[in-house]
Amino acid sequence: MKLLSKQSIALALAGILTTGVTSIPTYASTTQNLDATFNNIRVTLNGDYKMTTNEPFIVNGSTYVGLRDVATLFDVTVNWDSANQTVQLAGSSASQSQVVYEQQIFALQQQLLRLQAQLEELGISYSQHTNRAATFLSDSSTTNDNTKTINATFNNIRVSLNGQYQTLNNEPFIYNGSTYVSLRDIANILDINAYWDSASQTVLLDGDVSSQTEAIYLAQISALQSQIMVIQDLIYAYESEQAANEYYLANFMNNLEDELEDEFEDDYDIMWYFDLTEKSSYVNLVISLYVDDYDDEWDDMTSTRVKKFLTSVCEYIEEAFEGTYWEDEEIQGSIYDKDSKTTLYTFDYDGSLSYAQENNTLDVADLADEIWDDIINGDYNRYITGSSTTYLYDDDGNTFRLRATDFSITGSSSYKFYLDVDVNGFEDEWNYIDQTRAEYRLEDILEDIVYAIVDEYDVDEDDITGYIRCDDTSTIMLKYIDGDFTFYSRL
Repeated sequence: MKLLSKQSIALALAGILTTGVTSIPTYASTTQNLDATFNNIRVTLNGDYKMTTNEPFIVNGSTYVGLRDVATLFDVTVNWDSANQTVQLAGSSASQSQVVYEQQIFALQQQLLRLQAQLEELGISYSQHTNRAATFLSDSSTTNDNTKTINATFNNIRVSLNGQYQTLNNEPFIYNGSTYVSLRDIANILDINAYWDSASQTVLLDGDVSSQTEAIYLAQISALQSQIMVIQDLIYAYESEQAANEYYLANFMNNLEDELEDEFEDDYDIMWYFDLTEKSSYVNLVISLYVDDYDDEWDDMTSTRVKKFLTSVCEYIEEAFEGTYWEDEEIQGSIYDKDSKTTLYTFDYDGSLSYAQENNTLDVADLADEIWDDIINGDYNRYITGSSTTYLYDDDGNTFRLRATDFSITGSSSYKFYLDVDVNGFEDEWNYIDQTRAEYRLEDILEDIVYAIVDEYDVDEDDITGYIRCDDTSTIMLKYIDGDFTFYSRL
């Protein structure tokens, strides 16, 4: 067996650091799926087990290791030259120092603390599994054949030694952000011997890096690695179980949502949409609709109808939950308008239904703004606010125009609204207005304003009084209540 001297290894590593001056073209990155076998492969150097951050694995009969892990064995730093797709190594080949080991042990201790905190968050007791760690240490020959597909990126990565690019038997690749190389390739480059012990699933390396003082540190590293692997296995098992549960949950709930839409899609002539979500102590159900598309149908949804509808939906879900994880779970939820993005009703069902209508009414200022935008300056723009406002007539048949300038609402249980207009020098014409023609011209807009207030506050039409007034003097010019007009003259 040929062992490297420290000087030889130093020269080798210095050569790896040096890249050739020949221009190297940019290579396109390709991704391949590889079948990799993970058998808890470990690495020894001069008979001592070494820590690897990235677990080695086997692909097509060749063992691959993280390049940074191999460099760490020689206290070598690693840099990536992306322009030349080359890994640059720098450092000496001196055996591992006490500082390096203590840094490794500290890093492992921090990793272990993070994993233990994660276990605690997941509610898993680590103390119940401590014997498993001892078994791992004492039975290194046990293998667990675990082959899985990994996603590897090939960038035509090359390795140079003393400025000369080396011929590799297996192309390096990137997996999980780390560069992996064939163990035999890196052994050939560094001129060290590599052996495979299939019984213990261990790669045996011979090199000039061992020392007696390493034994204590290696024991600590091995113990920490063992504990970390046990916890990682526990977390993996927990997350796998959670993922399976989530998959089952998502498919079950999605299928049930489809069933609900088929069963209730046209109840009360409304298209309903259903969204089920599992919460910690109940199942949440959101029933949605577009109220603007079903304005009349929704107006017909009395409290009795809403209660009957919600009860039927919840009983259907309750029956679907029988014999499942969610049997006897309480159902909480809401009826939601997708147009206005407001909650119309909330409810709870636990064998019987309780529900409440949400108060989504606008305050009078907001409603006044909405009526101005949608009705006065919207539907009736050309009649009352636009440049072609409707002509009004006086008793002599003379025409004149009034332009709306503002709108406001006051009140709580009964309401008054004020439509301010610019008289614009037509005071005399208004004083002798043809009232019959004016009623015909103004009735539709005043009725629509009343209807908007009735719909929002659920009051009777005779609870609403409307006024047209002069915007300069606030003088009342017209009063409107429940279809009746009263004209005031002498502006």
